Amino acid sequence: MQARATFFTPPERTTRIVRRWPAENLPYDYVAIHLNRNGGEQYSDSFLKVNPQRPVPVLQDDTLTLSQSLAIIEYVDERYHDLPLIPDSIEGRARVRALSLHCL
Repeated sequence: MQARATFFTPPERTTRIVRRWPAENLPYDYVAIHLNRNGGEQYSDSFLKVNPQRPVPVLQDDTLTLSQSLAIIEYVDERYHDLPLIPDSIEGRARVRALSLHCL
């Protein structure tokens, strides 16, 4: 699995969650995407191959590529049950979704 994200914009919330995953339980490669360097790395040809829509963050897991914070959080929560990211309570799930959508 590979996570491409940045610490420079509101979607950093997903980046913070991704960086907290225990590497021994869920191995992944973190690739920092600089939004200003060389006109924005998200506009590079190499990033275009990963995500033609170009939003950051992006998660690649096997053949799946996701590019929205909430979609990434929900996917990881459902795919990797032993690493819950979303609480069981209705209130907790609502808070997680509100935080991830706040940056929109």
